[in-house]
Amino acid sequence: LSYPVLAAMPESMEGDAWKPPQIGSTFVVASLAFVIFASCFYQRCIRQFGVVRFWVLNWIPTALLLATFPRVLEGFRNAGWGPESLPVLVVNYGAQLSFCV
Repeated sequence: LSYPVLAAMPESMEGDAWKPPQIGSTFVVASLAFVIFASCFYQRCIRQFGVVRFWVLNWIPTALLLATFPRVLEGFRNAGWGPESLPVLVVNYGAQLSFCV
């Protein structure tokens, strides 16, 4: 829920000043990745690891990403990378993908 707010905030407030279509596109890409993962890989992962172990293995990196995502994004912005730059786009899309998968 905080991602759209962070992405939509103006650059003067250390946001990305993204418009709704830009924010929505990250959700669309992440949703498609989730559908592909759930339909192609989820059952294999559950069979291999079991439900609890798979859940733990899935949430440890996600929890670390939740803690580091804003700081990494801020670091890129402080280094002069704009909201449309490749590093910022990779961080935004990568975070959304990992949160959904």
